[in-house]
Amino acid sequence: VANRESTHVCASMAMRMALACLVAAPWVACRSNRSWNGRREPSLGDSRGESEGDAMETGTDEDSQIYRTVASHYFGELDEFEDQENKYRDFEAKLEAYVPKDGDVGVPIRTLVEEKGYPFEEYTCETKDGYLLTMHRIPHGRDAGPTSNGRPPLLLKHGVLDSSYTWVANGPNQSLGFLAADAGYDVWMGNNRGNSFSEKHVRVHPSTATFWDFSFHEMGKFDLPAEITCILRYTDAKPEQKVAIVAHSQGTSQTLAALSLDDDAELAKKVSTVVLLAPVAFLGHAASPMLEFYAKATTDDELFQMLGRRSFMHSTSFLKVAFPMMCEENPEKCVLALWEMVSIPDHDWRFNLDPTYNINTTRLPVYASFVPAGISTKALVHFAQLMRTLDQTGQSKFQQFDYGAEKNLFIYGASEPPEYNLSRISTPISIFSGERDALGNNQDVNTLAETLKGAGSLVKAWRLPHVRHCDFIWGSEGYMKVYPTTLEILDKYTRPQVFAGSNT
Repeated sequence: VANRESTHVCASMAMRMALACLVAAPWVACRSNRSWNGRREPSLGDSRGESEGDAMETGTDEDSQIYRTVASHYFGELDEFEDQENKYRDFEAKLEAYVPKDGDVGVPIRTLVEEKGYPFEEYTCETKDGYLLTMHRIPHGRDAGPTSNGRPPLLLKHGVLDSSYTWVANGPNQSLGFLAADAGYDVWMGNNRGNSFSEKHVRVHPSTATFWDFSFHEMGKFDLPAEITCILRYTDAKPEQKVAIVAHSQGTSQTLAALSLDDDAELAKKVSTVVLLAPVAFLGHAASPMLEFYAKATTDDELFQMLGRRSFMHSTSFLKVAFPMMCEENPEKCVLALWEMVSIPDHDWRFNLDPTYNINTTRLPVYASFVPAGISTKALVHFAQLMRTLDQTGQSKFQQFDYGAEKNLFIYGASEPPEYNLSRISTPISIFSGERDALGNNQDVNTLAETLKGAGSLVKAWRLPHVRHCDFIWGSEGYMKVYPTTLEILDKYTRPQVFAGSNT
């Protein structure tokens, strides 16, 4: 068993490292210039703005090495140079000829939503510090009239390395974005600063380190309030109108940070209720393989030196083709790559479950075509810092970014960063967590729940067996068990007359 586990760990780590190397490259040569059924993104260039032609023809020695690394994943280690060249040419030809089995792979979010029969709108919202955030809206369901008047606004906040696409990725009967629209909500899907939809600023260019000087703290302090302001403005809301929030992963971190920083309760006055899916706040017991390595094997300075001070894990034109193809051909390795950073490793034999448990493997290429959507290195470092706060008593902290004692004194007036004061939160909050979630560890979620309970803001906390971090948005547990209860909670706080008529 030990040898079997060791082999699995090594193979899985190699897969993650190969993908990390792949997505770290800012530009990757990719000669594929097809439009799958005419529905793919019009440009395979990444969000930094190069043209499609440039993205296809421009390649560096580093790009070539990454290209070969991915090909090696397919064909294994090859000793003979001639054999290598033949295999790489075969891999290139395979990429060129690849046509996804699922027609939704690589499809723009507007096309995906409208082809399912739903209306789609896009808005740009400016934060107080100048970031331009893209918001996507489904104002009503398929069978509703052309107006969203009277429909309670619902804001969906994505997780780490994710985007608004995640809320519609599984189609009308399984994705919360569609289900909520059909249930009578005016659905708004946010995109945090720096992801593939929100990589703009009024003054600063995304090629600079200044642009990427943020973590979930700034997403909570600036992004969330800006999005809520936009929603209330564009919905012509009445003064008493409030916005409900459902957040996943990093979206929960920023939501909790935002509400705890709400000194004058201006934000709380605009929020009716919050549902946290796979919450990430206290991280002292987290077991995410990648974050655990970053937290325990490196210092902050070493992390920044290793990863730079800009973006981390942005998708590339090459990855948008190669990753879906990999996921289609080898679902198990795809799941390890997509899930294992944020889930209890599948070599943990306590569960004895197939890696693809709870997952519709035919949709894996769709997920792979829009993630990773990028994150700032500083955000990753902030999460790693939270993992290091675990003390000898087993307690950890949910605190602001730690700049070091000297800079902390200048910024915070104290040598230690302040903790987010969750006890000041009065907004009703519901929690859904999973037993196999490596980021939302059971002990850490218990700490969060008890803290909110002490503040009087906890509605209820549910824990689902065998559920991992990403299962809440992509797995069957989400639409079968979590989403129906989530909609009932939303009805209770936004449409009490509807909730009173339900069987809950």
